[in-house]
Amino acid sequence: MKKSLLVAALTVATPALAEISYSELLATPDDVALNEQYVRERIQAGDLSQALAAVERIILIQPLNINARIIRARVLMGLGNFGAAEQELRALDVLPLPAAAGEQIDALLADVESEQNPWSAQGFVSLGMSRDDNVGNHTDTGFVANASGVQDGRLVDSEGFETQRSDTAAQLHTGLTLTYDLGTQDRDMLYVSARGGVLRGDRSELRDEVSKGLTLGVRAPGPVNAHAYLSFDETHRSTLTDSRNTSAVPQDDVTTQGVGLQLSTVWQQTTLTSSTTYNTADFSGRQVSDRSDANTVAQSFDLFKPINDQWAMTGRIGAEHRRADKPTVDLANETQDRNTRALNVGAIYLPAMGHRVTASVGLKSLQYKQRLLTDQYIRDDRQTTLSLGYTLMGAALSPALSDWSFNANAQHSKTDSNMITYDVTKNTVGLSTVYQFGD
Repeated sequence: MKKSLLVAALTVATPALAEISYSELLATPDDVALNEQYVRERIQAGDLSQALAAVERIILIQPLNINARIIRARVLMGLGNFGAAEQELRALDVLPLPAAAGEQIDALLADVESEQNPWSAQGFVSLGMSRDDNVGNHTDTGFVANASGVQDGRLVDSEGFETQRSDTAAQLHTGLTLTYDLGTQDRDMLYVSARGGVLRGDRSELRDEVSKGLTLGVRAPGPVNAHAYLSFDETHRSTLTDSRNTSAVPQDDVTTQGVGLQLSTVWQQTTLTSSTTYNTADFSGRQVSDRSDANTVAQSFDLFKPINDQWAMTGRIGAEHRRADKPTVDLANETQDRNTRALNVGAIYLPAMGHRVTASVGLKSLQYKQRLLTDQYIRDDRQTTLSLGYTLMGAALSPALSDWSFNANAQHSKTDSNMITYDVTKNTVGLSTVYQFGD
């Protein structure tokens, strides 16, 4: 049981008193009122082990103190010792009790039985739409440059269009996570998470895709929370129709595998997270796809810092080392070998219960290692991304919508390269609704 629930259950209508020191308790260990106050203070402080010791002293002095025994069961649940909590509650359940106490015990027994089931499931379904004003990734000038830097032709995208186009796409995503609690008091757990999605554009096939993925992981909470996982993802993209000659133009499919480790801790109310990942990307669908196969090692550091009840700040710094998986394949190194550095700063604002606004600024540097023969220089890109999002929790509208949320987001991204061939500006906006279900 969460500590907040324990605090609420044990501190209702409690008058403000001077804090009890452990030395005071040792001086009068048989003082029931003093022990009761100490129990409440230890729970508020999150020290459930000391709270358990104090409530057991009360029970030793007053074995028929029903309220103290119910509190003991609650504290045991908070410590994750559901077996001992169940024994206490079942011993109480056979006694002649007041109706209110009997109802509490029945409710706690139901919670214990639910918590003792090591399996739990959670999932979501998301339905939305998004609009992209540059679906073909056209350059800002509309032209590409040759190896001398001369603009020698208009950019033509994979569907044969020479100008920027907008596209509105419908999207459906779903996921299901099964979790197995290992039964430790630290709530170590194993999980498997499956996901899938479909995206369909209305004017272009460039965004059409079907994706699926699976993650296997283990979480180990503690002073330093550890999360290790393996992930597998596949994305299949539609074959295009070239507007110039109606020929079929395949797009690359991609299969990725990855392994990751996250470590997080809380320091002075700031959550700090370190993430390390290694993944491989295998492209297929075209004869030149092997040029895009790559391995990537990435490291990032995140922070989450609450400012007050309404504001919080976020930050991330990261680095990626990407290299061609088959360096002997023609053009593999030139197109894939690069180092990336990234910085992101954001804010979260809660204007009212059930409303959340997020904003962030991201800066990224992509430095390629070798020059393409068709390029004037070794490619060096700078990307700037501005994001704004709003979420309305369904519970703010009606208790019947507590499992729903409604989201709106907008993003502006701009790439400034040392060559006009790679200067691209894009704006996207989206709306979605999400239904969450499970334990």
